[in-house]
Amino acid sequence: MKRVAILVGVLVVVLAVLILSLRVGMWAPKTEDVLAKYAAPPSKFVDINGIKVHLRDEGSGPVVVMVHSSMTDLNIWNGVADALKKNYRVIRYDWPPYGFSTDPKEDFGTDKAAALLGGVADYLKLNEFTIVASSSGATLSVVYAAAHPDRVNGLALSSLPLELPPGRSIDWRVDAIGWAHRNFFPDYYPRFYYDLTLPRLVGDVRNLKPEIVEWYYQTNNIPDRQRRISKYIAANQKGLWKKGATAEAGQIEKPILLQWGDSDPVLPADLGDKAAKDFAKAQVKIIHYKDVGHYPMFEIPQKMAEDIEAWLDTGVAVPVSIGPP
Repeated sequence: MKRVAILVGVLVVVLAVLILSLRVGMWAPKTEDVLAKYAAPPSKFVDINGIKVHLRDEGSGPVVVMVHSSMTDLNIWNGVADALKKNYRVIRYDWPPYGFSTDPKEDFGTDKAAALLGGVADYLKLNEFTIVASSSGATLSVVYAAAHPDRVNGLALSSLPLELPPGRSIDWRVDAIGWAHRNFFPDYYPRFYYDLTLPRLVGDVRNLKPEIVEWYYQTNNIPDRQRRISKYIAANQKGLWKKGATAEAGQIEKPILLQWGDSDPVLPADLGDKAAKDFAKAQVKIIHYKDVGHYPMFEIPQKMAEDIEAWLDTGVAVPVSIGPP
């Protein structure tokens, strides 16, 4: 019995040390290493209305502004941007609380994120541009475009939620990690969490490269990231998701391209067809991709870029770039 008691005591101490080390961030990647890997040149950091914004501005030609989704950053567009920047001026940026942009006021919510999109356009002196956006980034782009019809030539939107996304079943292991995260180490998710969750978001796991999982793990474990994300989600639950953005979609008259993975578990394919109808005043083209999930930009980047460029070339994009390259 004494040996059992000693063994139990040792296990309790080991567990306590493990939890404490996770809680204080000892297991998290070092911020400077993450920045060196994912925010190196041609990235730059600029001040826009008091927000430190991580930004990339590449290529020349008609202007395309790319807006990432929740839990990601501008790097999610790498494959698509590399294809488009051959003929277009491609601008990408991170919007807080995601990526490497930081808002010291922590004034989060979709309205603030949409305002930052306008701030980026003002900073770069963009009079007219086309938006390419995904998921929650697509939602904030719809909010912006409805308020600024004179600046937006068109929107290419993938996996667009105009209303609060429907619930879905969660693997018990994911649920268990989420419980431990909330109660013991709120600023950290282990690599195992992303190994479990990301394959469930794509249509074909062969299109989920190890470097994508590593990028997700490293960038979402920057110190204080999870607290900021929680604050953003709470703000949207009180704001945007009480009404959705269907009304804003109905105001837009510029061309719309919807790109939808038919295997998207977050936003099923029928929501793409519904979104097409919600843009009642716009000319809408919708493309469904077989065996593609929530992230066509890294599942099928080349095909996605080809379809965007073909749509842009129908006359959506303005012929010349506005503002300094």
